[in-house]
Amino acid sequence: MKNVARVALTPARIERAIAAQQAAIERAKASGSNRPVAELVLHDAEVPGLSVRIRGTGAATYTVKYRAGGRGAAMRRYSIGSAEKVQLATARKKALAVLAAIHDGQDPVADDKAHEALRRAAVAEDAARAARVTLLELIDAYEADLTKRGIVEAKNVGSLLRRTLVSELGTDAEPRELTRAKLVKIIDKIRDSGEPGKATKLANKAHGLLSWAADKGHVPANVLAGRRTVMSREERLRQAEAAKGRALTLDEVGILWRACGDPRVGSVVGAYFRLLLVTGCRRTELAVARMSWIEHDTPLAMPVLVLPATVTKNGHAHAVPLPHLAMDVIASFKRLHTTDWMFPAGRGRGALSGWTHRWATVMKVARELGLTGDLTMHDLRRSARSHWTRIGVEEAVAELMLNHRPKNKLLAIYDLEQRMSARAAAMALWCDGIEVAAASAPATRQAA
Repeated sequence: MKNVARVALTPARIERAIAAQQAAIERAKASGSNRPVAELVLHDAEVPGLSVRIRGTGAATYTVKYRAGGRGAAMRRYSIGSAEKVQLATARKKALAVLAAIHDGQDPVADDKAHEALRRAAVAEDAARAARVTLLELIDAYEADLTKRGIVEAKNVGSLLRRTLVSELGTDAEPRELTRAKLVKIIDKIRDSGEPGKATKLANKAHGLLSWAADKGHVPANVLAGRRTVMSREERLRQAEAAKGRALTLDEVGILWRACGDPRVGSVVGAYFRLLLVTGCRRTELAVARMSWIEHDTPLAMPVLVLPATVTKNGHAHAVPLPHLAMDVIASFKRLHTTDWMFPAGRGRGALSGWTHRWATVMKVARELGLTGDLTMHDLRRSARSHWTRIGVEEAVAELMLNHRPKNKLLAIYDLEQRMSARAAAMALWCDGIEVAAASAPATRQAA
């Protein structure tokens, strides 16, 4: 370090010193020397301890030296600011203020370090608070990610997790506070209520949520990792019985068809359930169908509804032949000209939803007409498949009509024949049977 005798600092003298230091730096660069350029320090004769430090990089800074704690204490240096930004008069005032604070027992360097530590802690806390999400927000983000990835069941997954986890733990629960014990308690509660299938489904969906959250850094790890679901023999039998479901007889098909036409059900809802029975489509896929997806100019003797791969469960486009009965169902109610939804909800601003209470209304009317036993919406798909077998539809054709992929992976890769003519003929024959059954079914009660 090169020290200069104490002088009365002036702006011009500081500028010359900076210029001299820059010249020394340029000479060192030109000579190829690796030795650093020594600091140049100008001590102010007017304010004790104030100096301008011009480093080997050319940066010039006002500093004030002092001892905190009296004689024998270590020397400390307080930085006032850059000589290019702070005027000399301002630097002298700041230096005098620092010296006055030291005289009063304060330590500016220590205070600044403490303030900086507090500032950094506050910034870190704000960042952590901003990154922290509630359980409800996490589920919403997970559902949005599933939707973005084209997962058809995204909405149902989000709804299940909100109905179970959020309702039990609260909307303000934090994902990092989730424990294996808390989640298992919720799952066991559902299983003990007599719904082992729902409990297993929740366990699987919660596992998926937590794996995703761990990958995104919202939780340190998936607390359900490695958990195995062990069901009793009774639970397995009950779940198998529920999964088996039932298929409607042809007489029951006629009753349900008539029930869907009851004014209490509603024209849109009734048409939707009728088309589910005709086509065997999955309820979510048909609910989001659009009129523009119907292709009228086809080699077949009927239009075809093409469900794109983005809405199907298996990610493969599904072509559904539409015989006259199916087209009559689609045309059985009026739609606003502004909507493209095949089964619009409300004023056509969205797709049909709210299955639970809508299906309950259909079943209430159907029971008045003589339908007995339990029946689910999925049983409509099961009934269609069963009757296709009854009327002689080949298994391969029937599976294509359900948009099931062949179990043989090589067959799925190499056999790309869609059997559309056979599917159209099978659909027409099935619709003929529905019309006969509907004609012989008891009439529905008319609205007053």
